[in-house]
Amino acid sequence: MPRVITAHVATIQTATVEIQTMKVGKKQVTMGMFRQLPYRQIIDPSALEWFARLGPLDDEQYFSFLLHGQPWGHVNYWWYGADTEDYFYAHRGHIYYPNAIPCHGEKRHVVWQSVDEEPSTLYRSIVCEQPSSYFLEVVPNPDDVRALWAPCWDKLARLPQLFIAV
Repeated sequence: MPRVITAHVATIQTATVEIQTMKVGKKQVTMGMFRQLPYRQIIDPSALEWFARLGPLDDEQYFSFLLHGQPWGHVNYWWYGADTEDYFYAHRGHIYYPNAIPCHGEKRHVVWQSVDEEPSTLYRSIVCEQPSSYFLEVVPNPDDVRALWAPCWDKLARLPQLFIAV
């Protein structure tokens, strides 16, 4: 016989949840608006290669030097073809690989703000858990690049999720 839950053993508790939404003015960003954000890779490959030449770094202060701007958070919204916008992952030389991103581990659609433009622009970028295999083939020190990539991924993967309107 199933056990009956009685009113004297049941309770109601209030929980507080914080949800961060992305807005333009007073309106929440829609999926269409999000897709209109210009695409630009947040991680600077030339800075990544330069720092990797220095060898392993203990200090995480280099993190901001590896980025083109200030990350805001990530949006969990993907559409057919979104993965193909990133030359860093989806291309090898001049050959296009439409399914290149899934082999690079987890991924985030990062929203970030430029710091080198006036007025400052919002961009979106795809960042994967592993660096691009194409990039690793062309740098002289791929193990050092991987060593720098790991803490970058850790920081970007922990960014808050930003919610957009459906």
